[in-house]
Amino acid sequence: MADVSQAVRSLLHYRIYRDSLLQAVVSHRHSMAIAAATCQAYAVARAAAALPRSLVPLTNRFALCADLTHPSGWARKARVPLKGSTGAPSLHGRIGTELPRFLATCETPFATWHNGAYVLGSFPRALWCFLASPEDFEQTLFTAVDAGHDADTVAAMACKVSEIRGHHTDFP
Repeated sequence: MADVSQAVRSLLHYRIYRDSLLQAVVSHRHSMAIAAATCQAYAVARAAAALPRSLVPLTNRFALCADLTHPSGWARKARVPLKGSTGAPSLHGRIGTELPRFLATCETPFATWHNGAYVLGSFPRALWCFLASPEDFEQTLFTAVDAGHDADTVAAMACKVSEIRGHHTDFP
């Protein structure tokens, strides 16, 4: 029975990711923007489906990062790169490799990742703001805003994931 349950859960995650990707392709042109929009939509969907307090253990937050970069193992089969063509970390590399390292050491990525309107910096920062305090909407918001630079974009992305977890219902 556990194998059937796991297969259904894996298929559901794949469909959520696929639908997120299809929606992103319609509204974005650049591949990095499509990847970030897909990850954002998938993160919101996964946060909505997660049980309360399930992201408190650090290992569960690491698992979410891994799943955002390799949902249901599809990306490993497709050999999605963790580094871009220049050797710099890709969006998936930042989320799957660097973000867990920042969470484990309780360091902030703000000095390392540029925070501008470009999604390579803003989406991983937003995800870090949420995962640094996954059960506290206000702390997520304050962390994002205090970082400066493109704080409104980072706060909007981080707080949408936090809001869907049911921690705040008045966020537009």
